[in-house]
Amino acid sequence: MTDFFLHVLLSASDWLNACMAMERVVAIIKGLYFDLTKSKRVSKYVIIVVILLIIVSMLPDPFHRKFVNDLEDGNTWYVISYSHSFALFNSIVLVFHFLIPFIINIISALLIIIMTARQ
Repeated sequence: MTDFFLHVLLSASDWLNACMAMERVVAIIKGLYFDLTKSKRVSKYVIIVVILLIIVSMLPDPFHRKFVNDLEDGNTWYVISYSHSFALFNSIVLVFHFLIPFIINIISALLIIIMTARQ
């Protein structure tokens, strides 16, 4: 269960940083016409929606994990048993949650540099 929360929190951090980068690009594009109060209001909703979407996309993962008690050693093992299709789905979700915010951050950094240089 800790693994699930770590994945959710790391992905949420990446996505929220990407959202912040997009907001900076919008602020530079709009310039003096950027509405800070509207931005704060929208960001509250964006935070909730992003976190909920991340949780929903990663929610099937904990249901495919099992605890196995080893009576001889007295250890508890954490066994993951994925079907091939679910392993593929899980890999795609994890790559999506890593790659898309990374690309958004790179593109927004380039746009900030280009827009600021033009001004």
